[in-house]
Parts: sequence; C-alpha cells; structure tokens
Amino acid sequence: MNRAPDGATNGERGRIDGPEWVRPPEVLTMVSNVETWFEHMELYFRAGRIAPERRAALVQYHTDAEVRSIMRAMDVQETDDYDGLKSALFEAFGVRTGPERFSAEFFRRKQQRGECVRVFAGHLRRLFSKAFPEMSGSADKILLQQFKAGLSADSVKTAVLRSEMDNFAEAVEVAVKEERVVRELTTLEASVASVKTDAYQEDEPTAGRITEAAAAAVTTRKEVGDDLAEVLRQLKELLTNNTLAATKRPPPWQRRRPERRGDRRCWKCGGLGHISRECQASSRDARASEVSATNRTLPVVVIRSPEIETPIVEGSVGGVGCDMLVDTGSAVTLADERFMRHSKTMRDVPKPLIRLETASGIELEITNACVTEIVLGKSVTVQHTVLCVKELSHKILLGWDFMRYHGCTPDPTAGCLRMRQGNIPFRKSHAVALVRVESPQSELMSHHPAQEAMEKMLPSEQESSGKHRSALAAILKEFADVLSTSDEDLGRTSLVRHAIHTGDAKPVRCSPRRIPYHQRAQVESLLDEMLRQDVVEPSSSPWASPIVLVRKKDGSCRFCVDYRQLNNLTRKDAHPLPRIDDTLDALAGAQWFSTLDLASGYWQVEVEPQDREKTAFTTPLGLYQFKVMPFGLCNAPATFQRLMEIALRGLVGSDCLVYLDDVIVFGKTAEEHTARLREVFRRLREVGLKVKPEKCRLMKRRVAYLGHIISEKGIATDPSKTSAVREWPTPTCVSELRQFLGLASYYRKFVNGFANVAAPLHRLLEKGAEWDWSKACQSAFDTLKYHLTSAPVLAYPDFHRQFIVDVDASGDGLGAVLSQREEKAER
Repeated sequence: MNRAPDGATNGERGRIDGPEWVRPPEVLTMVSNVETWFEHMELYFRAGRIAPERRAALVQYHTDAEVRSIMRAMDVQETDDYDGLKSALFEAFGVRTGPERFSAEFFRRKQQRGECVRVFAGHLRRLFSKAFPEMSGSADKILLQQFKAGLSADSVKTAVLRSEMDNFAEAVEVAVKEERVVRELTTLEASVASVKTDAYQEDEPTAGRITEAAAAAVTTRKEVGDDLAEVLRQLKELLTNNTLAATKRPPPWQRRRPERRGDRRCWKCGGLGHISRECQASSRDARASEVSATNRTLPVVVIRSPEIETPIVEGSVGGVGCDMLVDTGSAVTLADERFMRHSKTMRDVPKPLIRLETASGIELEITNACVTEIVLGKSVTVQHTVLCVKELSHKILLGWDFMRYHGCTPDPTAGCLRMRQGNIPFRKSHAVALVRVESPQSELMSHHPAQEAMEKMLPSEQESSGKHRSALAAILKEFADVLSTSDEDLGRTSLVRHAIHTGDAKPVRCSPRRIPYHQRAQVESLLDEMLRQDVVEPSSSPWASPIVLVRKKDGSCRFCVDYRQLNNLTRKDAHPLPRIDDTLDALAGAQWFSTLDLASGYWQVEVEPQDREKTAFTTPLGLYQFKVMPFGLCNAPATFQRLMEIALRGLVGSDCLVYLDDVIVFGKTAEEHTARLREVFRRLREVGLKVKPEKCRLMKRRVAYLGHIISEKGIATDPSKTSAVREWPTPTCVSELRQFLGLASYYRKFVNGFANVAAPLHRLLEKGAEWDWSKACQSAFDTLKYHLTSAPVLAYPDFHRQFIVDVDASGDGLGAVLSQREEKAER
C-alpha cells in the first residue's frame, strides 16, 4: 500500500491530520456566549490536532471586527499566549473565571427540563471540582445537599429524601430508579389513554346498522380500557410501595392490606365500594377530572347563589382560624396570599414548575410555596404544602393533592369529609359556587396583574392607530415576564455583579443609631418587606453600617444605610456615566419614542458573595446584609451603567439610549420603533431584568427623559422640573444659592448668554467673598427664573449638514451659539 507523507495512509484516514478537514465554530461576536464558543473551539483544537502555539492565532482569526478592536485595546491582538487571550476575552465579556464564579453556578444549578438525573449529577460534579478544587472532606455532603435541592421532579425528590441516603452516589442511584419508574408509568398511561380513545371513537353512531357482534366488541374494548386503567392504578400503588420498601419502612397505615370490596376505589369518581367499570358517573365528568389534574387548571371564578351548597370545613391554617373549601376539581391546594401573610408557616419551599389556570384560561401567578400546619375540625392535624396566589375566592382551597396525600374522601350524602383519623363535618354554606364561566377573555383578564400592567402601558387610540397598538400589545404579551407586577416581583441578574474592593482594610463597625420608638414599627415593616423580596438576609458580618430613615414627600419613610465609612475604604470605579448632552444628540430624526424604567434597578443586581458581608447594617432586630446592590455605595452607578451597556451592547446609540436605569427607545417610523422595542425587551429578558410598567411610556410622540421633553421637533425643558423655579425663594446664604445655580446650570444651554446673566451670582460663590445680595444679584436671579420657565425648544444637530458658530465675549464671560439652517431658517 502506498504511503502518504508523514506516515498517513491515502484516503479518508489521512485527512484527520490536517485541521482543514474539521469544521471550526462560528465567528465570535459580542453577542455570542463566549464560554460556549470556547468549549466548541477547544473541541475543534482536539479534533483537528491543532498545536498549542497556533491556538491563539486561530482564536483571533475566528473573531469579528468589533471583538478584534477590543483585543487591540487590551493589547492582546498579537499574543501567542492562548490562556492569556482566553482570560482577556472572558474579562471583556464580563465573565468571571475564578473558583468563586463556579461556586455561584454550583449553588444555582437546578435540574433542567428534559435533563435526566445522571446528566444533572454529572454537571454538579464538574462544577464542584472547579469551584472547590482543594476540598475533599465534606465534598460528598455538599454534593448530596445540592443534588437534593436541585431535583425538579417532586416524586424523584421525595424518593431521595425518604431513602435517607448519606452518600451522593447512592442517592443518585435511588433517583435514577425512581425516574425510570415515572417514565414507565407515563408510557403505561399513554397506552391506556390510546385504548380508551379508540373505544370512544368506535362507540360513535354510524350511518349503517351495527351488528350484535360489533356492539359486543366495542363494549369489550371499553371494558378492557377500564380494566387497564384499574390495573395501572394498582401498579402505581405497587411501584410506590416498592420504592418506599426499598428505601424506608412506611408507617403501619401506609402498608398494603388485603383489599376488601368496601375498600375498592373508583379511578373515575374517587368513590369507595366499586371500580371504574361499575361507576355510574358519566364519562364526561371523568374526562373533565383528568384534564383538570393534568393541565393544572383551577376554577376560581365565582358566582353567588342561595341555592347551591358548597363543601366547607372549619379549621385553622398556621394557627389562624378559617373556613376551607373542598374542591376535588383543583389539582393543587391553594391559599390566599394576603391570608398567609398573617399565618405561621413551617418553612418555605421552592415554587413548583407548574402553571395554574382558571376555568376561563387565565393564568394564575404563584407568589410563594410553603409547608404549613392545617387543622381540620377540632382534632385532625396534618402538614401540607400550599401554593399562595392572589385574590383567591376562599382563604384556603383544599385540592385533589390534599385528598390523595391524606386519604380524604368527600361524602356529600353524609355531609362530611372522610379521613383516616375521623370524619370532618361540612358546614352548610350558600355563599359561592365554582363555575366555568363562558365569557370573553377580555372581561376576565383584568384579574391578572400582568394583563392590568399591559393595558396601562398601551398608548391611547388618539396617540396611536389600532394597527400599531395591536403590534405593541403582541410584544407586551410575548414579554409579559419582563414586566414587574408587584413590589416583590423583581428581576435578578448575575451578568455583572457588584464588587466592593477594600484591599487589606480592616472591617468598619459603626455603632447603631437610636431609632425613635414611633418609627420602630416602620423599620420592622420595611425589613420584613425586603426579606420577602429576597433583597437582604441575616448576617454575622464583622462590618456594620448604621441605618437612617428619610422622610418622603408622602409622609412614609425610606430605608437608607449610611455607607460613608465603607465608601472611604473602597477603591473607586472609574467607569464613566454618559454625558447627557451627547446622549440627547443621538435622537436626531426620531419621531417615535418609548421610555423604560427598571423596577428598583439596583436591587436587580447581585453583589459578589464574598462582598455581601461588607454591606451589613444594624437594626433593632439585629444585623442584616444585602444580597443585591444597595443604594449609597460609591461604585453603584458605575456598576449599573456597565451592566446596562453590556446587556444592550450593539443597540446603545443606534436603537436606544441608556442612562443608569432610564432607557429610551426611538425610531423614525412606527415599524422601526416597535422592532427596536422588541429587541430591547428580548435583551432584558436574556439577562433577567424587569421594568416597572407604571413608569414606562410606550410609543409616544413626546416623552420626558432625563429632565427634558423629547419630541420630533427637538429638546425642551421639562415643565415638571422647571416649575419649581418659578416659586423659588430668594437665596439667603451660599448653600441656597448653590442649589439654585445647580438646577439652572443643568439647563444652561436653553438660556442665551447664561454666563453673563449669572455672573453676579457666581461672584458671591468666590472664595473670601462677603454675602451681599445686591440689585444686580436680584436682577440676575429673576432673569434666570424667567428664561428657565419659558425656554425655547432646541433642534437636534444633524451631523451631515453644515454648522454655524456665533461667538461673543465680554469682561464677564465667553459664549457661543451653534446653529444650522433648516428650511431657510436658522435654528
């Protein structure tokens, strides 16, 4: 056989030696996932047998112009150091590469949809080895704890918890077995459903006469379907009991006993004493029950009727007395959010990955999930997980999961709820009846917080045509998860985390300031609210800063922390905020505008885990620390601006402008504007940020932004900001004068000859000057007030046309006016 050069044989086998036979990854751009891209690139290196000294050059070759310009700025474009180049690009994309990054990923890692248990366990092992490379002693314990917390299927998690395994590998095996059982049951259920469906289809009347043999065959097929369903039910119990027996011996009441005829339960109606074949309930009711359990639909729309009795049991939840509605049509047990705020819960649990819908198809938001103690009647006490939702018709709704788990059977004839521990009598009630309401969806959607927010955000019919409103409504519906529907519904991002660099400085511990007695209740209320929002957590930090309550205009208090001493020790971040005048110049030519305001923007940014202790603050209730970026830190504006610029990279300047948490989207046409708005929403969703609907203004011809009024005509002062100037009292000291000049200087470009007009006032601020409020000062003060409250509209600059500069100078100042010709007039 002839040999190819370098020992490779002729034909396909020789081609693997050359990298040209291996397809490289796509080109790296600033919107790529840099981590995934490098994983693909390193697979390419191995498959193509790329020598280490060539890898840096290949990385540079497979990048676009924007990335190459960043590499030039970082002085790594010509490097042959692959690892150094990789680290530099990770830094440019805002990706941390140290162990602390992997530790955060490890503790956030949950089992993904469609991900099998073994793959999930493998990902945990890989992240753990990168996050804690030197840990060995307690590694298995930490892995096991995170594995239990991250399992997504309740049945699998329950099996692992009941097994009481203290070894990670053994717990994985238990989970794998339970996952296999669930998969087999799902297959069996699908088979039974197929048989039953065929039977129902054959039962439909046909045009011709049906023979007795055919009728018997159809009847037999129905019975087979019913029998299969009954066998499946028994198989579920058997598999469940086998799983329990293999892990932990169940209590006596859960062990199987020989089934008596009176113990037989029907899978259709849930009643005792018969099986599904003998059930008198209609097939329609049975199928409706199945749909309710499968799709997690919950009828909560109510009508009042004096003629319909509803099954109500008396008792208490979390120590608070209440009436509970028994509803076997609901798949889960629900609690009213407001009621649960006043009751005691045993512990919070992760919200399940299910969707709740009412009978009319309206989705219900699960605000919390918790385990609580439920007392039925006066003697039966159980523990159960309840899901909290808003505006529930009853304080507690006992669903099918409660009936099944605690062995309950509603008995309407006897007027009681039968349980193993005893019978709980129903209290007669004519208050409400749950019904399926046939009504246009628009009439019911007002009960949904997200829908209410969308309707408020839509422009009026006078401001926008029906076509444009429909397009905007579609965008809002698509990105409903980007809208914050309550104070507790905040986004959370780790794209950029706030770091507090204090070097080797010793922790600062400030003594707590005394809180007036009448304000303590407000402090407790504000602290409870922040705990519910997952903004703060209890702390044992050596750092401590005092809190300050600041009175707001509406009389309520704002919770602030005095971080001045911490800021003195913090290395300052030089990331610049954009110049507002440069920002507004980019709006030239735009005719449609939308402004977005993030919901508590700082609180959507995570603090580096190792720096959270530095944010600790003292309260009458103890020491707490922030999990997110608090107000008052010196580098907070720089961090937030960096986050927004990375999140909206490629859009800032061309499609939108961003100044901290204020975003304005603009376009020359309505179609261009809506397309840009959709892309901005998509970017916000990708990074986990949410906007506050009440502060957003969408698809307007005229909007307020950064203290200015923006329109297609140009830029004007915001009357809501400058109206205070009209009533501004005459300054009586230097500090009051500085406040006035600070506001006036912000709008100085709207005042012709500002330096000359304000010269007498500036002389009073000179070092060593005596306070002498002369007539010249009063005249300057009045002139500025007049010009600020009647300022002109400034046109946008067009950088493709010629500028006209008019300059002037005097002993008091130097000034210039920049203008352009527009339609034979100079503006």
